[in-house]
Amino acid sequence: MTLIKFKPSRTYFRDSMMPSQMLSSMFENFFNEGLNKFEQNVFFTPRADVIEHDKSFELQLSLPGLKKEEINLEVNGDVLTISGERKIKHEQKESKYHSVESYYGSFSRSFTLPETANKQAIEAEFTDGILKIAIPKAEAATSKSSISIK
Repeated sequence: MTLIKFKPSRTYFRDSMMPSQMLSSMFENFFNEGLNKFEQNVFFTPRADVIEHDKSFELQLSLPGLKKEEINLEVNGDVLTISGERKIKHEQKESKYHSVESYYGSFSRSFTLPETANKQAIEAEFTDGILKIAIPKAEAATSKSSISIK
């Protein structure tokens, strides 16, 4: 004999009142599409990849539609901050947008630099909408030495 746990409120409502696919798609569409449209016009956060190489770290940020003059890089203490703004292009009178899926607005991303980073030698390159920031590692200050036992 198999025992099945009874969940009266959730099971009864979900299975008998509304088909589960309809209920889940209704909530999914409301929350995902409703918030997504709001976020697209207000929140723009560029995606970042952080890569560690033998002698350096590399940050790659996706910034489509921006020019290098619209991007600011700043190092303050151990924090590297990348900021800027992606502005929406104004609609022309003879054109009408039916859907806008691009993100717009001001952005700011901050990254804490590791202790081994050489902050004075950071270099940045912007090509095809990708910002690449090379952060060289500082040379190790300690040298290896042997200690004799007395």
